[in-house]
Amino acid sequence: MPRVPMPDGPQATPGGIPQGRLVSPEVSDVGARQMQGFGQALEGAGQSMGKIADDIQARADQTVAKAGDVQAMEAASKLLYDPKGGYLNTRGDAAIKGYEVAQQGLRDQYASILDGIPNPRARAMLEPALAQRMAHARQQMDMHAGTQERQFRDNTANARAVVSYQTAAQNFTDDKGWSAADEVARNETRARAQINGWDETTEQLQFQQYRDTGLKARYDAWSVKDPQAALAHYLKNAAQLSPGFQDDVGNKLFLKAKSLLAMEVNANGGVGFAPAQGGAAGAAGASTGSGDLSAARGLRNNNPGNIVKSGIQWAGQVDGNDPRFASFATPEAGIAALGKNLLAYQGKYGLNTVQDIIARWAPATENNTSAYVAAVAKEMGVKPDAPLNLCDAATLSGLTRAIVRHENGKQPYDDATLGRGLSAALGQSSLPAAATRAPALPDLGQATTGLPLIDGLPPQWKQEVLHLAATQAKQSMAAERQVLDQRVKDSSAEYMANGFASNPPGEGAFIRAYGQDEGVRRFREQQGVAALGQNLQQLKEMPAAGMAELVKASKPQPGVGFAARQQNYDILLKAVDHVNKARANDPVAFALQAGAYGIQPIAKPDDLGALGQEMARRASVAPQMARDYGTPVNLLTDGEAKGLTALLRTQPVEQQKKLLGAMAQGVNNLPLYKAALQAIAPDMPTVALAGLYQASGYRTTQGHDTADLILRGQAILTPPDAKEDGSGHAGGKALVKMPEAKLMLSDWNSVTGSAFKGSERAADLYLQTARVVYAAKSAEDGDYSGVLNAGRWKSAIQIATGGIENHNGSQIVLPYGKPYSQFRDYVGGAAPQAIKAAGGEFSAGGAKLAAADFARMLPGAQLQSVQGGGYWVRAGNGVVMGANGRPYLLQVPR
Repeated sequence: MPRVPMPDGPQATPGGIPQGRLVSPEVSDVGARQMQGFGQALEGAGQSMGKIADDIQARADQTVAKAGDVQAMEAASKLLYDPKGGYLNTRGDAAIKGYEVAQQGLRDQYASILDGIPNPRARAMLEPALAQRMAHARQQMDMHAGTQERQFRDNTANARAVVSYQTAAQNFTDDKGWSAADEVARNETRARAQINGWDETTEQLQFQQYRDTGLKARYDAWSVKDPQAALAHYLKNAAQLSPGFQDDVGNKLFLKAKSLLAMEVNANGGVGFAPAQGGAAGAAGASTGSGDLSAARGLRNNNPGNIVKSGIQWAGQVDGNDPRFASFATPEAGIAALGKNLLAYQGKYGLNTVQDIIARWAPATENNTSAYVAAVAKEMGVKPDAPLNLCDAATLSGLTRAIVRHENGKQPYDDATLGRGLSAALGQSSLPAAATRAPALPDLGQATTGLPLIDGLPPQWKQEVLHLAATQAKQSMAAERQVLDQRVKDSSAEYMANGFASNPPGEGAFIRAYGQDEGVRRFREQQGVAALGQNLQQLKEMPAAGMAELVKASKPQPGVGFAARQQNYDILLKAVDHVNKARANDPVAFALQAGAYGIQPIAKPDDLGALGQEMARRASVAPQMARDYGTPVNLLTDGEAKGLTALLRTQPVEQQKKLLGAMAQGVNNLPLYKAALQAIAPDMPTVALAGLYQASGYRTTQGHDTADLILRGQAILTPPDAKEDGSGHAGGKALVKMPEAKLMLSDWNSVTGSAFKGSERAADLYLQTARVVYAAKSAEDGDYSGVLNAGRWKSAIQIATGGIENHNGSQIVLPYGKPYSQFRDYVGGAAPQAIKAAGGEFSAGGAKLAAADFARMLPGAQLQSVQGGGYWVRAGNGVVMGANGRPYLLQVPR
């Protein structure tokens, strides 16, 4: 510790106590000197004793003072230098906030030391030393506090500048937030300059360092999420970085974005294009900037209709660099090709409306065809389905203009350019002379792509991107092909199984894998498979007429890809034949399998409520199903008919009537119900006829329920016989012995005569029905003898058929339940009047017959019963024909 000077007094040091001096007075004379000597001797002895005592006290005081000083030194050392809490070891905010506490601690410690020394002399010895030590400690504390306060403010300003940029860097797309961070950094740099006494140059260098670090962090974060956007922002704001950081940040961003930029180039058509050569005579509008990659693809290629490359070599077509679309030497050549295509649509394929033309030009598999049609029709001022004459130059020009505009976003050609191209298409003139090959590609670094970010790159970077795009396009073909082949297999299987594919490859995928020509060919083959699959699925619900039209429209024409198309066509023919056979075999079963018409299987025919509901549903769609399938009306599958037959055989008569009634009520249409009954007629013809009679409400002349008679008679002739194991029923023996069959047949023929001429199946049905009615009536009468009762048999025939009468010399079947007198009155009165009133032409024996003449002859004409109801009117050896060339059918109300 340094010495502390004390003016006009003893010196105090850290290791000692201030020292005092004792001085004796002088004596002049001898006696006095003697006395003085004696006195001095005595005095010396006394002084010696006193000095000894003073020295002892002084040493004691000095010891106390030294002890206090040591204590003070230890307390100051701990307060200032203690590693764990010494003030000089505190930093920053802790030092600033702890300053007053440390000062007060110093004062308190020194005061405590002094208070602990009661001896005034010792206190007097210690106080100067403590004062010096306190002053020195305070000086150190003041210096430390000042230094830490400046460092704290400097660190705080530095941290605010750094953190503001770090925060803004995480929100990398927020330019406003970045500007705010920039302002914070600038203000904090200015504050640090004031704290540290920097000059203006140092201040600016520090600010740029903050900005460089912040921008680097911003672009690092941004490039992870969106390298292209980060690079685009950098290109606009690179000047904010110092030169050294510009190169470092820019190169890193470009390396991250380069591959993505190349992919973007390929996604927008690649690096190929047909350079501009201009039109004939430098016509206005002939040159459309086709050497400029920013122009629309069709305009770059002088191919405004975007005609795809094919085996056709168009006049004026050149070897362009576009991998997919044709390139032409001049706009006129591309316009001429467009016009020839449109003329071929009309002349070769009969397409003469905007709707049909655009549907072929831009199929819905690749385009929004409906929007295309609407745009073209609107520009031409015609309806989409209005017929067009494309041989008319004005009409062809209008359609061409509209297509060019829709394909390229604008129509840049003047009338003269369009006129030259379309005139060549119509064969009225030749194309202007032009080069036959496209010149070499220009320096890619100077080319424009129409992609703003790529066009804004420095030439060297742009060159790298475009060359990388070309390399990617070539190198990816093998990998693309491997992936595509599997997708084609999967998609083809889906098309054939479901009619659609969940992830079908587009044309671009084929071109990337196989190149332009091969890719387009394979894509069209895949489209053929897709169309075939869709057609096969549509066949299930397609009407018969629609299938015929589809077969006709699908017949392939010779040309590229004919073999694949013919193979698909053969598959289609087999599928159509299979569908037609399946429909004809069991139309309702086919509809159920196809999920068509909303019908459901009849799982429980004994559930009469559900049965009636399903029959109602089927009756509502049966006529349409018959028209679509080209089959007779059907309401039951073969399996359902057999199930109903089996159920009817096991049920008692009353339950049979309920089941038939539920079906009839559900169908609620007698002709349709008759069609349903026809499904069970092959196995149970008399039960089917009973169902029809029940639905018609037929009763005998005695008022008996005809259907009930038939069903009871059938049960008597073929009663259910329960098996012992209870597993079902089998036909048992007849409960009534029937007369000999030939006797019954003989009487049957006598009664019916020629009533069933030409309707042998109907005759057999009614014969069987008459037999079961006879059995029922025999049981009613208690006759089990088996002897033919002629009267009962004739009555059974009348009940089964509805009545047989001789009318004008020929036997006819009367409408059920209608007395012959009423029948005769109708045929002789109301029917002729209706024919006369309706008018029309008829014919008989090849000669015309007026309605009035026909009406006059009808009452006396012979009639022939027709299966299904109604009568033909005989005239000579033939029948009266209607105006439609078919036999006139006379319907008599029942």
